[in-house]
Amino acid sequence: MPEVILFPKKLGRKIQGVPLPITERKQYTFIIKWTIKLIRDRLRKVSLKKIVEILLSSIFEKGEAYEQKLNVYQTSTTNRHLLRFFKR
Repeated sequence: MPEVILFPKKLGRKIQGVPLPITERKQYTFIIKWTIKLIRDRLRKVSLKKIVEILLSSIFEKGEAYEQKLNVYQTSTTNRHLLRFFKR
């Protein structure tokens, strides 16, 4: 589950992702959205076996959903200096 999510903020002429912590409920929402998006993008013909494989790989931190989480963390560490510009 992601603990940080990138919120878009326009600075200058560029849109940057500002990392902000999220609640536990939002964490579950994002992990479900990521896995559903993976299932929709990857599978034309939906088979139950492939859906189960994608879900199990995301549970055991191995699949593309886990790579998405790592990409969010990497981007959030590089953009943490932008927190001063974001007011909620």
